[in-house]
Amino acid sequence: MSTIDEDVVAQLRAMARKGESPSRILRELISLLPTNASHKVTLINYTRAAFGLTLAQASPIAGWSADDAGEIKDTQLNELVEPGILDNRSQWAID
Repeated sequence: MSTIDEDVVAQLRAMARKGESPSRILRELISLLPTNASHKVTLINYTRAAFGLTLAQASPIAGWSADDAGEIKDTQLNELVEPGILDNRSQWAID
């Protein structure tokens, strides 16, 4: 696993505290990472680090794509990932 930038994690958490959707948070993450670093595994790793998600909770990200070409669309991603983020809020909302 590549090194997780804690400043990026803090930005993702700040977005979640403001009520941003997982799909919006992921698009922001992609914009924050170097072009060659926005691999699906990297996105999953950052989401897990930021929100304490299990691999199962974060796995829908693998089927999502920011350009809407993935098999999982924004609405589906949000419905699948957001419950885990909210369930773990006490772990990540303390920044």
